Amino acid sequence: MHLVPISHAAISCDVRAAAKFLAVEELLCARRITDGVRGGEMMPNSPLSKLRILVVEDEGLIALNLERMLCHFGCEVIGPISEVGDIIDAVRKHCPDGALLDVNLRGRKVFDVLPELTSFGVPFVLISGYDDPTLFPAAFRDLPRIAKPFDESALHRVCLDFIGSARPI
Repeated sequence: MHLVPISHAAISCDVRAAAKFLAVEELLCARRITDGVRGGEMMPNSPLSKLRILVVEDEGLIALNLERMLCHFGCEVIGPISEVGDIIDAVRKHCPDGALLDVNLRGRKVFDVLPELTSFGVPFVLISGYDDPTLFPAAFRDLPRIAKPFDESALHRVCLDFIGSARPI
């Protein structure tokens, strides 16, 4: 067995990161509502306020960050959903106003459920670490998407353009 020396700085950094993650998770857990929908503090007069957004993301920290940003926009967050097989059930159960879908969930692509999701009339934006549309099947290359990593202003813009614009007046 070969032991690798670890610096104290690295350990304290890891402990701080873990503590910060737990603090965020505790804050988000405190906001949870029993049906799986969460809301939070929001931008005043946000055009996205009260929109119910389904978050489909299998990376915990990314899902938490998405939830934080969406809550800031005034959205109610449904999820996160981390399995392709759970997406349509969540749409049926919660009737979201829109969805943000990571393309790759634990090695499975979401493309198989997109036609059914579209049939529900739920506007959605794909999230991917790959911004090259040629990596997507031809039928899905022109769908709205945002590339990881993204910041709050980019997410706000894409939500306004593709989810908020579908909101009935």
